[in-house]
Amino acid sequence: MLIILPFIILLVPFVGLPIVLFDFIDSSKFRIISLISLSLFFAVMGYYFVPNVGTDLSRYFTNYVDYYRNFSSSIFWKQIILSNPFFIVQDMLFFVSSRFNTDQVLPFFTMFLVYGNGFFIIKWYSMINNLRRSIVLKMVLIFITIAPFSTLVNNIRNILAVSIISLAIFLDMYLKKRNMYVLLLYLIGASVHIAVIPVIVLRFFIGFLFSILHINFKLMALNLSFLVISTYVIVKFGLIETLLSKANSYLSGGEGTELGEWFSAADSSGIQSVNKYSAFVMLLLITITLVLFIINKEEKTSSTFFSNELNVLLIGVFCGVFFLIFRPGTTWFRYYMVFLFFIPLLFVQILKLKEKLFKNMLLFSLFFYCLLMFIVQIYVLQSQTNIGTFVTNILGSPIWGFFKLRFIS
Repeated sequence: MLIILPFIILLVPFVGLPIVLFDFIDSSKFRIISLISLSLFFAVMGYYFVPNVGTDLSRYFTNYVDYYRNFSSSIFWKQIILSNPFFIVQDMLFFVSSRFNTDQVLPFFTMFLVYGNGFFIIKWYSMINNLRRSIVLKMVLIFITIAPFSTLVNNIRNILAVSIISLAIFLDMYLKKRNMYVLLLYLIGASVHIAVIPVIVLRFFIGFLFSILHINFKLMALNLSFLVISTYVIVKFGLIETLLSKANSYLSGGEGTELGEWFSAADSSGIQSVNKYSAFVMLLLITITLVLFIINKEEKTSSTFFSNELNVLLIGVFCGVFFLIFRPGTTWFRYYMVFLFFIPLLFVQILKLKEKLFKNMLLFSLFFYCLLMFIVQIYVLQSQTNIGTFVTNILGSPIWGFFKLRFIS
């Protein structure tokens, strides 16, 4: 019976969604089919999100997908991959998307992976802690509302990279699965977008410091080895120059460039200011909570709580957001996105806080923030696409759109 769920989502998404969601929030079992089906719903939304001219997604279509459509496989490999092999995952994403007769395959793939990674984290966390259906449902709703679809579908590379390293961080620092598969996830994330490299380096630097603190020579060697390998890769592929160049451009506001024009437009936008400063207040409250967890050592009493190592990493990311949020443009959002994948989990930890006044304040703030972000999503969505056509297509029969797909040789 469950095997037909993906087809129901493709045929009639809004009929299939409640069925899939009901199965997904059952924390007593893990069904990959419900995870795939729930992710497919947002992939369908990505497929039918036709961007207005001038949006980031339309730029990705023109500069990458349409550009790569003129390449044969052999020319692509010689001119693109061999010239810059470090970003092979990023380039393969665009090239594979270009093999179809519609650019909309790119946001379909991306949204499937991004939301799939987020739902995987929620599902695994809820299973480990045997959470009630009502709690898991709230986690899903928090993730959907604070992760603005209209922004994510335009972001493509950065959000995909962040979702991949967030999954790696969850497996690594929460589940303690430290193996080659997790290391590969970190490398794939870096290969999708260079902006996540500072987060990866920070993770292993913190890991190295904690291994010294706990006199764990095995972890010390592991973290130190990765830091050395990371440094070698960064130097070998000339990434340090790219990182410094991008840092200088983004931190200076991209003055006199197309980036500078985009930053100016974002800074003068009232809705972007609401988004920025509401996110900052929410993160500030969450960071205070993380500090409380460390001081009170609450995480020792329940598997729901993060380790001090993961808490410190998230505090470190917040410090980066704190620095960037007062700089021009939207660079801060590149690192804020890490929190999109962990706030639903932190919600469960907030529920276990003993200080009732602070707990209620946090829960009210989170509820208000989710409501605000939902309103912002709707407002931004109508400015980036024809929302009437978008909703009509999803309510209709999306599978007919997929029948029209044609693979380009």
